[in-house]
Amino acid sequence: MKATALIILNYNGCADTLACVKSVLEHNSAPVKFAIVDNASRPEQRQALQRGLEDIFGDRLQVASPGQSALENFATLILNDDNTGYARGNNIGLDAAYACPDVEYVMVLNNDVLFVEDIIPPLIAKLESLPDCAIISPLLFKSVELKEYDVNCARRGERVTEIIGKNFLHYWRRLRKRSPQQVYPHRYLLNDCTQTTGVMEIELPSGSCMLARKDLMREIGSFDPNTFLYYEENILSAKISALGKKNYLSFDQRCVHLGAVTTSSSSGLFINKVGMDSQRYYVRNYTSAGPVLRALHRFSTHFFILSLRLQKALAPSKNKK
Repeated sequence: MKATALIILNYNGCADTLACVKSVLEHNSAPVKFAIVDNASRPEQRQALQRGLEDIFGDRLQVASPGQSALENFATLILNDDNTGYARGNNIGLDAAYACPDVEYVMVLNNDVLFVEDIIPPLIAKLESLPDCAIISPLLFKSVELKEYDVNCARRGERVTEIIGKNFLHYWRRLRKRSPQQVYPHRYLLNDCTQTTGVMEIELPSGSCMLARKDLMREIGSFDPNTFLYYEENILSAKISALGKKNYLSFDQRCVHLGAVTTSSSSGLFINKVGMDSQRYYVRNYTSAGPVLRALHRFSTHFFILSLRLQKALAPSKNKK
């Protein structure tokens, strides 16, 4: 069996990344190569990451710049000079995997994912047994107790009208403390799901942990580099659908996704702004929305950002009351 390249993007998440790597080493029997991309973390974080990886891998670790490595070593730390976002950061790791003749499969992993069992060989077997399968993911749980699903690992895509409604009604939703799965339950396939084994067809691949053939990812052009954060899964789904392929979730393999640690420590307005930029790009380039619907969507994104600014401006006066 040829190797699976594990693409792990790090941005100021050294402790999570090291824990992720250690969990793979503890729960894996497949031949793998690690491609860990540091997306311009703070100097102390980058140094701690490199030291930690050196402790784990020793002389099996290679340190490289983007474009310099074809994953000759067991593990490669690729030091990106700029924070180029999720899509471009992962593409650096994917490009290194494409250049390595020993790699046949790629697995994109969030750095806050933990392996709790040996999932790569059975996922590969299922991928190969499903002729129309492009991407397959394990079932994700929120903690190592494996009691609560991460419902985001099995979703349908959003209609443009739903995206517009979400933008206009987000403040009402926050006031009512209603989660997206409560507002749009039909999109979350694990809600009231009774299936416990086998595979389930999903529209959006789980970007937290997903396995694909290297050649498939190269054929669809990797992640679209025009988004910084968010809507990568929607765009992948559109590209894969255009090939007549499908995405699947396997109930028989399990992982833990601890949560969006990287984004939680960032500026809310910045994260939401780049999210709206990605959303506009997706609607404009990957949906069949006509001119009127696209114009309404653009207006909804401006409304969303303006309402966030107003909420932030009003927050101090509310706290004084």
